[in-house]
Amino acid sequence: WKPVFLGVGRVHVEDRKLGTRADRELLVLVPVSSGPLPMDWSSALESGLDPARLESAPSVDLPCEALAPSLADARSYARWGKEFADWLYRTQKLELYRSPSLGLVSAPGESEGEFRARLAQTWRERRDEQIAALQARYAPRMEKLKARLERAAEAAAKKEAALSQQRVNTAVSFGSTLMGALFGRKALSVSNVQRAGSTWKSASRVREEERQVERAQEKLADLQEEGHSLEAQFQAEVQALQERVDPVREPLETVELRPRRTDVAVRLLGLGWAPVGPTGKPAWRV
Repeated sequence: WKPVFLGVGRVHVEDRKLGTRADRELLVLVPVSSGPLPMDWSSALESGLDPARLESAPSVDLPCEALAPSLADARSYARWGKEFADWLYRTQKLELYRSPSLGLVSAPGESEGEFRARLAQTWRERRDEQIAALQARYAPRMEKLKARLERAAEAAAKKEAALSQQRVNTAVSFGSTLMGALFGRKALSVSNVQRAGSTWKSASRVREEERQVERAQEKLADLQEEGHSLEAQFQAEVQALQERVDPVREPLETVELRPRRTDVAVRLLGLGWAPVGPTGKPAWRV
């Protein structure tokens, strides 16, 4: 058994802006030096041991190294306790991960993989909310365009139906006029001339209605193109939204939280005995 200094400290870190706080208790061991300064906190080792499992007597029968008389001076421990508190203040810190794109910070003890999984879930939720907001913004324009398309399609259908009927009427009228002109008693009678003029007027109306149908079809085509353009614009914004963040691959920032001096407490500072292996390596770290 080899004498070591035992230090048990508690450190509290907090950042209200980040909404993060954590408490940590640690047990450190400092090898006893044979030089003029038996205590050197630069050689302190975090044992990873639970302070509650410290024993008051050796668990195995091993020879113990002789204890230097200077280590029995109780006044030195008060000074070493202050040095221990200062060491805790200078060396203990909490490092967290931060996502620049989402502004989220990992929880104390949360691994990078766990944090990225949480980022991915948070991003999916935010993305869905933003897509829903995008849909709500486009919906009125799409509804208005849909109504205009329906009216234009209905108007074009009516004009095409009217044009078809007018073409039939004109053809019948033209045929009757032609038959009357060819086989009537007087080919150039007043009635034949009047019927011929009426037929030509009907043909003119057909041509006008054909132009109206063309204009209706052009308007319908323009509205359909406007609809395709609006849909493409919406899809482009959705795609840009989905590609804006990649929580799995984005570089994470490191946030470092340090305690205040008042957030450091020394719970125990004393002398203990620790086993050392055959090679001189501390057995508690094997």
